[in-house]
Amino acid sequence: MGIPTKNLTTSGSIEQDKKIIQSWVNKHMRVNISDGRVFSGRFICVDNLKNVILTDAVEYKKINDEEDDKRRIGLVMLPGEHILSTWIEQPKKLQ
Repeated sequence: MGIPTKNLTTSGSIEQDKKIIQSWVNKHMRVNISDGRVFSGRFICVDNLKNVILTDAVEYKKINDEEDDKRRIGLVMLPGEHILSTWIEQPKKLQ
């Protein structure tokens, strides 16, 4: 699945938080938003309002219990006020 991101302001210092965010750049991130949609893409940046920008993004919307609608978006800005959770996705291991 992935690694949940944490509340950065609780980690201690602003410098530590900056390093954590910088380590996310170009990593694959999954973002859940308040209307039930999920976006997956490469993390580009976040601003002081917690707006997240993803590139190569794909939107997933629940159609029913067994089916999701998938749509390629490209570049997307997700408003911080609608973000419920973020995850850094782990690369799949080759078997």
